[in-house]
Amino acid sequence: MVDFISSVRGDAKPVFNAKGDSADQFMDPIIEGMIMEGSYHIRPACYNISTINPDWPTQCERGNKWTSEAQKMMGGDLGGVSFDTFDNFHRVYTTTPHHLPQMNNTCPEGVPKPCHLKGLTITENYYHRLNSFDTGLWPQAAEEHKAKMLSRQDVQWHAGHVNASFDDLDQNNHLCKQINEKAVQWGLDHADADALAKYNSVGKKMVIGDDLGPYNEGPLWIWTYLEYKDNKDKTETVIRSPNMRTKIDYWEIQVGGFHYCKLLSPLRALEWIYVDSLYDRDGRTSYDEKYGIPISKKDAIAAPAAAEEDIQFLLM
Repeated sequence: MVDFISSVRGDAKPVFNAKGDSADQFMDPIIEGMIMEGSYHIRPACYNISTINPDWPTQCERGNKWTSEAQKMMGGDLGGVSFDTFDNFHRVYTTTPHHLPQMNNTCPEGVPKPCHLKGLTITENYYHRLNSFDTGLWPQAAEEHKAKMLSRQDVQWHAGHVNASFDDLDQNNHLCKQINEKAVQWGLDHADADALAKYNSVGKKMVIGDDLGPYNEGPLWIWTYLEYKDNKDKTETVIRSPNMRTKIDYWEIQVGGFHYCKLLSPLRALEWIYVDSLYDRDGRTSYDEKYGIPISKKDAIAAPAAAEEDIQFLLM
């Protein structure tokens, strides 16, 4: 369309869409973030019966690339053993079948290095409930990645460290935090220079707090969402991940050796720098706060009259 308009105007060359121009440089990290997230806005997720998502690149999206990186971080230093995982999209609440992370091989103790481990993880991207209206009023990035990953103890054990201790490695509330701090850093590293300067000046800072839990009853972890909580003067939003963690010899063997996190999307961190961080301290007010738009139809009945037309539109 831009090329067409340029040709009608008689421009010597297209105004936009040139590789390396300012628009290209601005959009590249956003597109990279969407691809890394496995954004459902690019293609629907490959939800299917098989744990391994089908390879249908024109029909659906296979897994979340950020979760694959997060699993490596979760595994820690393996002492000469390399480790790759392949993530697969599934609804985390399904039980027939029950899709779970797994390690596909082992590097036994004493085996010559290098040795290479392979495994798989499970993720469900969760988006704002009104995201599907595509109005631009709510985040386009996932609010959270529900990531089913293997515990650090389990990965270390498969790497030949047979004395890996769950209490020393996983029994804490900072492993998910450390991964989410990397997501924030990705956003900072890839943000436009001018946008980053404004964020540093007046933006509400995204801060990662200690993990919540553990929520070792599956439904509690599934439906306890990534927590976004402002401080009193709205200069910071503290984000905390609910986690679920089990040792290798957990009493329910099917779910032993896991460490689940609610992961922050790097794309969400970038979007926060560009948009959400400015609502409170840069003369902008979010649409929700300005008009009191409710989430549910029940709340819509009692909503302010000023928002009536907007509510009717949202509920169509």
